[in-house]
Amino acid sequence: MKIAHILLFATCIAFFSCNTLSYEGLLFKGENAFNKGNYIDAIKFFSEAININKSDPQGYIFRGCCYNRLNQFELAIIDLQRAEELNGDPLSININLGESFYNTGKTDLAYICYNKAKQIDSTIYALNYNLGIYYYYSQNNINKAIYSYSQAIKNNEKNEYDVYAQRALCYWDIKEYGLALNDINKAISLKKDDDHCYLIKSSILYEMGQIKKAIETLTQCIKINNKNLEAYYYRANYYIEINDNQNACKDFDVLIRENYKEKNFNKTVNNYCR
Repeated sequence: MKIAHILLFATCIAFFSCNTLSYEGLLFKGENAFNKGNYIDAIKFFSEAININKSDPQGYIFRGCCYNRLNQFELAIIDLQRAEELNGDPLSININLGESFYNTGKTDLAYICYNKAKQIDSTIYALNYNLGIYYYYSQNNINKAIYSYSQAIKNNEKNEYDVYAQRALCYWDIKEYGLALNDINKAISLKKDDDHCYLIKSSILYEMGQIKKAIETLTQCIKINNKNLEAYYYRANYYIEINDNQNACKDFDVLIRENYKEKNFNKTVNNYCR
């Protein structure tokens, strides 16, 4: 599970021409590239800046954030730890370093970083979201995950949809299906084209005994992404539960063509479609 990114860029205190090769100008260009999603170009500018001034932590923080966005977490760790050695901004370093550690399986180190960041500012959205991910996926501590996600939602200025989807999963796990449905509906209202949200919603509806609505939701999921094989698999099984073997077998045919692998899949197909 990917976790939230955060980048705390310093405020530029001067204006730079587009041709400047100064340290500050390169940081400025790198920030612009980063904000446009051009992480490779941003790394180029930040690397040039670091070559000019190896003793300033900002270049390392910025480049480390880029590496995180490109899933090059080991390189991010190197840069962010170097920034830490140079006494860079501890809040930005620890949030981003926590992300790097988490995504390389070093969850204990990630937790240490998140706690350091929380002691500085406990209100940051990405920090609380990442703590929710840590508690849910690494510690199986549902209550702490819900608390962390709820804190993130309080500071969700950009209306990020995924925090609602994650909290919905937590509520689903503790069988609070009404709360789970409210959260996943909120996530869908913010991100109508996310097939995974519809998949989550279908599971919640199924647990609430609303099988036909679960099937309708999976149909929406497939319309968004017709390669979501889990949606076909669950829809087929839900069709079987309402004795609609004909439609179930159509979904199973799709899965067979896609060489779908799931425990007891062949047995189910043989029982209902052969």
